[in-house]
Amino acid sequence: MGSDTVKTTLFGRLRHNDKGAGYLHFHMDATSEYFEQLTAEKQVLRYNRGGFPVREWVKKPSARNEALDCLVYAYAALNLMYQRYDRRTIWDQLERRLENGGAVPSKPRLRSEGAGQRSAFINNW
Repeated sequence: MGSDTVKTTLFGRLRHNDKGAGYLHFHMDATSEYFEQLTAEKQVLRYNRGGFPVREWVKKPSARNEALDCLVYAYAALNLMYQRYDRRTIWDQLERRLENGGAVPSKPRLRSEGAGQRSAFINNW
């Protein structure tokens, strides 16, 4: 998933008016500058040399976009976690870690690993 796709997804979620799936929540202390940075880019349609339309994100002149970049990175990291781990157990693992006083729990099992079996590519040759 590229940054253009993530930005399109996030801007779509910014348009949600009802608090349901995909709704973005912000802290009450978020300033107007934060939201200006969050919306510092816009999607434009241009045509390449072959005449095909291409959508791209362009930063508004002299605007800062650090908040948008951070949100894109955070969304990408969350999706990476969802690819590596079963999303039903991520928060349970973090809760257990907090209950243990911050002690690192045993390595979480990847979704691709079967119950009780570990296999490596080299061992399967």
